[in-house]
Amino acid sequence: MSRLIRQASGHVAWLLERVRETEADAVVWGMTSEVHREGGEFPGVDTTYAAEVHGWVRLYGEERDRLVHMCSVASRMG
Repeated sequence: MSRLIRQASGHVAWLLERVRETEADAVVWGMTSEVHREGGEFPGVDTTYAAEVHGWVRLYGEERDRLVHMCSVASRMG
């Protein structure tokens, strides 16, 4: 269990760096899809933007939750 806790702690630290590297505006607003259309009447790129939590922020939160859960389990194990 201690090895898993150390790994999760390392993941949290790495993900925090990715979150810090993310531009502030991109944390909740960004591109959600990009479709390249080659043929038809209107060829080109259709890009969709939406307000949602950036993937790095979501993964960071999930990994923090996982780390807290593992620490709780380890504490109950003694």
